[in-house]
Amino acid sequence: PDSLLGKLEFTDIMYCHGDDAHELGDVVLGSLRREGENVLYLDASFAKAEVIGTFLPTKLAGAFTNVVYSVFPALRTEFDPSVVEQDFRFDVTVLDAEAILALVQPGLSIDSGSVVSGALDSRTLDMGLHAVLPRAGYGPLEAHSIEVVLDKTFEILAFSINSDLQQWNDSIWFAGTSLTGKAYQDELEFSLGWDDSDSGTNGDLDLLGEVRASGIYSLDLLPSHLQFGRGDWVNLRTAHAEVDHAEVRIDSLILLNEGQRIALDGAISKDPSVPLRFDLRDVSLSNLAPFVPGPMVEGALSGEGAVHDLLGSPYVISYLCLDGLELEDEPIGDLRFAATWKDGQKAIDLNGDLNRGAIKALDFSGELVMGEEQALDLKLVMDRFDLAFIDPYLPEGLSEIQGLVTGDLHVGGNVTDPRIEGELQLQDAGMRIDYLNTLYTFSHTVKVEPDMFAFDLVTVRDEMGNTGRIGGTIQHTGLKDWNYNVWGHLEGMLVLNTRLEQNDLYYGRAFATGDFDLGGFEGNMEITVDARTAPGTEIHFPVGGSTDVSDVGFVHFKSGDSTDTAEPTVDLSGIALDMDVEVTPDALFELIFDPTVGDILSGRGLGNMEMSVTPAGEFDMRGQVEVINGDYLFTLRNVVNKRFQVEPGGRIVWYGDPFDAQLDLEAVYRVRAPLYDIMFEKNDVYRKRVPVDVVMRLKDKLLNPEIAFNVRLPSVDESVRTQVNSVLSTEQELNRQVFALIVLNRFVQPPNYTGAGTPGGANVAGTTTSELLSNQVSNWLSSLSNDFDLGLNYRPGDNVTQDEVEVAVSTQLFDERLLLSTNVGVQYGAQSSRNSNALVGDFQVEYLMTNDGKLRLKAFSISNDRNLNRADQALTTQGAGVAYREEFNTFGEFWQKLMNIFRTDEKDRKFN
Repeated sequence: PDSLLGKLEFTDIMYCHGDDAHELGDVVLGSLRREGENVLYLDASFAKAEVIGTFLPTKLAGAFTNVVYSVFPALRTEFDPSVVEQDFRFDVTVLDAEAILALVQPGLSIDSGSVVSGALDSRTLDMGLHAVLPRAGYGPLEAHSIEVVLDKTFEILAFSINSDLQQWNDSIWFAGTSLTGKAYQDELEFSLGWDDSDSGTNGDLDLLGEVRASGIYSLDLLPSHLQFGRGDWVNLRTAHAEVDHAEVRIDSLILLNEGQRIALDGAISKDPSVPLRFDLRDVSLSNLAPFVPGPMVEGALSGEGAVHDLLGSPYVISYLCLDGLELEDEPIGDLRFAATWKDGQKAIDLNGDLNRGAIKALDFSGELVMGEEQALDLKLVMDRFDLAFIDPYLPEGLSEIQGLVTGDLHVGGNVTDPRIEGELQLQDAGMRIDYLNTLYTFSHTVKVEPDMFAFDLVTVRDEMGNTGRIGGTIQHTGLKDWNYNVWGHLEGMLVLNTRLEQNDLYYGRAFATGDFDLGGFEGNMEITVDARTAPGTEIHFPVGGSTDVSDVGFVHFKSGDSTDTAEPTVDLSGIALDMDVEVTPDALFELIFDPTVGDILSGRGLGNMEMSVTPAGEFDMRGQVEVINGDYLFTLRNVVNKRFQVEPGGRIVWYGDPFDAQLDLEAVYRVRAPLYDIMFEKNDVYRKRVPVDVVMRLKDKLLNPEIAFNVRLPSVDESVRTQVNSVLSTEQELNRQVFALIVLNRFVQPPNYTGAGTPGGANVAGTTTSELLSNQVSNWLSSLSNDFDLGLNYRPGDNVTQDEVEVAVSTQLFDERLLLSTNVGVQYGAQSSRNSNALVGDFQVEYLMTNDGKLRLKAFSISNDRNLNRADQALTTQGAGVAYREEFNTFGEFWQKLMNIFRTDEKDRKFN
């Protein structure tokens, strides 16, 4: 065969072994003569190779073997002198070698583009080799950018292997590894070093080796250093190891790092009776942090023991002390652990305890039966064990677990699938629901079953002390693959407590009465709520920019299409929310258009809302809210702001898109202004201020509403109202006067009028500036306390009218059932009435006879504004009465809802 010339072609090669099939494609193998030299070549889908020179194909393998024997004579079985005449060069380029490697050596992988080249002279036994591999791996170990250089000359083999990156699985890697050395007559001398990596590991090891026979070697680790975990580890004296086929014997390997010490002595063997002994002194668990993913664990480990059957089913016989155990900076205690071999039973006796100060928080004892199943039989006794220990292992969406646990547990099953049973008493236990940012606490008994933790009829408390009743289960599979389901009934409990930075879609504080169901698994959470709002609820909806005004001619009011209406976004992925909420006047809602200038629509109302969030992050809102009361701080050019009172009966309706709600609201800005400038008759009596209502009508889309205005005169007689309406009969003039009332707090003279001019600029600026400051001061005063609202209003007078100062106070008393509001002021300083100051003001008190506020007792006293045509008008008007408000579709439904007020048994109620 060594003299054959020609070419062999194989097509569509497939190798089958059992159920495995390996497609090798086409292979061409050829032999020829070129320029006086032999050429042997391979052309296949997995590689291309070529050998050129003086050689015999059947003797190529022997040539390489003789070179190895010349360096390591102890490996020689026989020497083949017939290959002495071979002198050749070789080149190999790896292509798609996955299939052939799976056949030859399963687990081995070499990337396409790897190149190996070299030369060999069998007469002198000299050889050179150079290889470059983009990547190679075996099992979980990978190396990248590999370069191998071998040079055998005069019986000495010099070698170097370099790699830019080595990776073990996905979490551990090393950078810049270099192995260099030389071999001569069965002896090796080499150095192994690697650079820093993310694991904080580097090293520089010096080693000596000796080949004694095939499969029998010795290795000495000279004094070296190793950066491992936290700090620099050194061995101060030479450590010796012997390799005898399947057994590795280690003699006195001692690593030191300041006060830490690790010592190994013994053997790694297939014989389970042969141990590898260890001795630990104050070894910090933080050394493992770069290599073990999961929560940060701290503590100092000391003790001694032995590891058996490392090459089979390893087990440990030891006594260990773990002092200062911490999990994510949370102190756990001091752990003592002992494992002893039970002769004749093939079992390990386990016992230990965890102490937190003077308290033995955990005591455990039992056995681990060795064998294929590794069966467990343990008893755990807990005494005020801190639940914070399991906080890092909670499923996503739950956090801040707290409390103490006392009870007994039995652990059966096996190491891979433990089965836990028992009963635990939880004291001041609790956890936070991250999406809602609410913390709930409880004390109760929990039943522990092999696949779940179950509790029923537990009284829970929120951070405000409100209570509810819940039940639930937390299920798992071998303490993995957690899922949970909690349900219950709430009575005025805190169900939302978020800030803008936590959820820019909606945020605030919400209290609810009703039923809920909460479940989740693997980063997914499902929340179902059927409830009504309770006192203390304040929800804020950021919805974009503020309403703006542009000058066109004199003034033209524009709808929101000229403003920035970019919709906020929030990551709701993994959250499934389904809420049915009955909105009551207990809840305050705010639509925030521009928080920087206070452009906010707030109010209370009645209605029903359905809100849902899909795991894909889609938010849907449906329902209708009828406004009972509220206000809107209307801004113009971010300079002028006026507070409008929202009229009862307005509606906000959602049809799905939370930013595409439909508005139908009226808001009133109440001002006291003289009519003199728009009256045909120039009578000084019209210079007196009278109440004027500027009505803003908001309709259509929430982010782009249609805005219309009107002017009402609530206290003048019909003849005066008719004259004013005639002046405001055109849209242009109506807009002129509305703008004047909002900005200047008075009417302005129409263009076709003659007579006295409009007020001076100083007084106009003073009026507007005073109200702007009044509104800002009112906002600041109200932010000082959540228990009451304070307001301040100052109106400067002119030559005829008096200056006015007004203070407003509103609050809720007796569990928010008594509503009190008042504003008291004084008029002073007018030239026409220097000798007296007029006291003005209103007082109103309401008592909610029902929880939903639909039935109320009301009493009031309000100051009368002067009617220009009535000389006998009283200074104030008082009154009292009963108010009842209800929504209904038929009179029968109305009657049933009315009767519900007087029914005490919940099951007798209808139309709830």
